[in-house]
Amino acid sequence: MKVLDWSKVSFLYETESVEYISTLEENLKQRNFTLTINIKIDTNCNPTHIKENLQRLNQARSKIIIANLYYPTAAKTICEALKLKMTQQYGYIWFLPHELLKDFYGWQITVNDSCSAQDFHEAVNGHFSIMHTPFFNYSARMQEGRTIKDWKESYRTQYGSEPSSYSGFTYDAVWTYALAAHKLLLEDKNAFNNLRTAKVINKFSEIIWETRFNGLSGNVYFTRGVPGGSRALSLDLLQWRNTSFHRIGTYESPTKLVKPGIRISEGNLFLNMTSIYWPTGRVPEDGRFDCRFSILARLFNSSCDTSLIIVTISFCIFSVSSISFIFFFFFKHFYKRKLKRSAQIMKLFGIDILSPTLSEKNTLDKWEIAKENVVINRRLGEGAFGMVYGGEAKFSENKWIAVAVKTLKSGQSTEDRIDFLTEAEAMKKFDHNNIIKLLGVCLQSEPIYTVMEFMLHGDLKTFLLARRNLVRENISDESDISPKRLTLYAIDIANGLAYLAKRKYVHRDIACRNCLVNFDRVVKISDFGMARPTFESDYYRYNRKGMRKLFPVRWMPPETLSLGLFTTASDIWSYGVVLYELISFGAYPYQGLTNNQVLDYVKSGNTINIPSKAKPQLERLIQACWSQDAAYRPSALEIIEYISKYPRLLNACLDIPPKSINMKGNKTYDLKVLDKIIQSSEDMEVLSNSSLPFRSIQTTLDGYSIMTPLLTHQ
Repeated sequence: MKVLDWSKVSFLYETESVEYISTLEENLKQRNFTLTINIKIDTNCNPTHIKENLQRLNQARSKIIIANLYYPTAAKTICEALKLKMTQQYGYIWFLPHELLKDFYGWQITVNDSCSAQDFHEAVNGHFSIMHTPFFNYSARMQEGRTIKDWKESYRTQYGSEPSSYSGFTYDAVWTYALAAHKLLLEDKNAFNNLRTAKVINKFSEIIWETRFNGLSGNVYFTRGVPGGSRALSLDLLQWRNTSFHRIGTYESPTKLVKPGIRISEGNLFLNMTSIYWPTGRVPEDGRFDCRFSILARLFNSSCDTSLIIVTISFCIFSVSSISFIFFFFFKHFYKRKLKRSAQIMKLFGIDILSPTLSEKNTLDKWEIAKENVVINRRLGEGAFGMVYGGEAKFSENKWIAVAVKTLKSGQSTEDRIDFLTEAEAMKKFDHNNIIKLLGVCLQSEPIYTVMEFMLHGDLKTFLLARRNLVRENISDESDISPKRLTLYAIDIANGLAYLAKRKYVHRDIACRNCLVNFDRVVKISDFGMARPTFESDYYRYNRKGMRKLFPVRWMPPETLSLGLFTTASDIWSYGVVLYELISFGAYPYQGLTNNQVLDYVKSGNTINIPSKAKPQLERLIQACWSQDAAYRPSALEIIEYISKYPRLLNACLDIPPKSINMKGNKTYDLKVLDKIIQSSEDMEVLSNSSLPFRSIQTTLDGYSIMTPLLTHQ
């Protein structure tokens, strides 16, 4: 049916059991077919009842009908179908039993001349039937050493007629019992004397199950636990035309077994499309497109019900869009008038909102907060453009909250100002529980501030390093470093990455040092100084204008090191390194290698050695994140789904000696080695050969660094 683009069928039957119907429905479902409806027709039912059942098929838009009906029920059903125009001439397809007697004059008598013999002849013309292939390939050799062709010729010579369609099965059945009996007697000479005992009967049955030979009807063997019968047989596909059947195809049954009772092949279907007769002149459809929206249903290859939903939704969207456009037109007209009036008022304060400039006094923004509402009370460290402070800010009357404040030194160049505000500009677009939240900016006077939420426990790397000595102690699930908690950290970061990918942003610097931990131990991604949008393409390439001074070489994938390309997949590579940092509690990636060596090492297809104590499921995830082909790396959403199945996926793996942990002084970002990356790319800038270490990090009273990701190299 797949060949003919049919996907839904109906079933009419007389005597089949509920188990048979369930098996049929399950088999159809496994092959992506739908059993639209199944109806039992009683042998003694009247024409009115049959008509009602056929009308149910018509209402269900089911045109492929498998009717396992026999005389006289078949005659009554075909007569009523003819009256309802539900036969082959009207685009319906019927499958009838091949042994159904085509005595149309007898059928006419059965229906009391309600339909004539000629009517029946036309109604069943073109129907299909399926029967077991009576004889296997004529050139095949049977168990006694002669071919099937020789056997048939011998039969004709001896009996003067053609063997019946059932003679092959009868012959093979006799041979089956004969071979089994022979083997039984070889094993137990007294078996026939005790033939009625349970022991002998069971033994005889087991021998029959194990019997295999080549017979007249094909390979004779039996499989247990296979629905629909234990003998695997080939089938002939037949079509009734005028007064006889014509074979239009064959189905060769599967013969290869992986274990008794389980077939690993669906067999082979050979269908001669040119030999099939279609009364309507074309291949009929299965009825799924028979509705008012048939064009739409065919266009989307969907059901009529789905097409109706699409039309309804489209109409609603069109209506809402039309109403919205009308409102927008009037609102825009009203807004222009209001803006013009507001501009006159704002100009009195020296702010021209109709002709904006780069003046720092002409940058009012909904994120702007008054600098007097920000109180700085401690120094956290020094970043690339200025100091990083801790303090408090007031966003509503008498309500102060703890914040972190990044500052830009007075007198910085326009380029430095743009670089500094790039991070704030990116963060303004984000609103997610696992992304560091921008609370406001102070742009009206120098020094410029960006105000962000305060994260009590600081960066994740330092957070883990500070607790490394607790790994070997007995800990509960609620501990900061339990497998459950480590897994939650990983999920938090993946959630943040999924959000960035959805917003078409590439972070470009995912690492534990750039993830912050708040009071509730929720991890949030920070440091968006390197983040870039990818709205016009699915990747971001470094160019001269976008070139940064520093690069996290040890967290970068091979395509970035070789071509300067960043995608969401490159963030996934970095996420794999983060997973390594999590289970190793802040271990330095590629221990023992310089940044130059790391560059060559990664470009050669190598990765970090995963700790031996890592769980196999985690190891597979990390390896997937480090796939050399970016297309084969999982998405952040797929990672979330995978990790969610293993609540304790991450566990401490301290295989790495503490001396390999890089606290400071090592070159996390390297500029010199990236000269090799861009020398052959005309659109990339050759970098200088300098790389400087971190400045000192201020700590709180509990000994943990605060807002470490905000600190960069100088």
